[in-house]
Amino acid sequence: MSTWTHDGRPVRLLTLIDEHSRECLAILTARRIGAQEVIEVMVSRGIPEHIRSDNGPEFTAKALREWLQRIGAKTLYIEPGSGRMTKSCGATQPGADRFSPVGVCV
Repeated sequence: MSTWTHDGRPVRLLTLIDEHSRECLAILTARRIGAQEVIEVMVSRGIPEHIRSDNGPEFTAKALREWLQRIGAKTLYIEPGSGRMTKSCGATQPGADRFSPVGVCV
């Protein structure tokens, strides 16, 4: 997800959710989140069998795609505007639809 701080600066949140148990495995908050940060978060929680994510640049980056191919993880990208990411990743709080999803479900 992305939002803004009180001074108008962007902040991104990477949420790593287990789709089966709905357990939040990790939340990374940073001004910028790239493919390397996504890989580091996934490695810290164990190699995923598959991921479901939006089409954000951090998930479509060549480095992440190559890493996922090397480990044999399957990918499923969510169609922009479908709302699937918000519902499936547990972000069902009021106003969740205002955020741009930057999460990954494993």
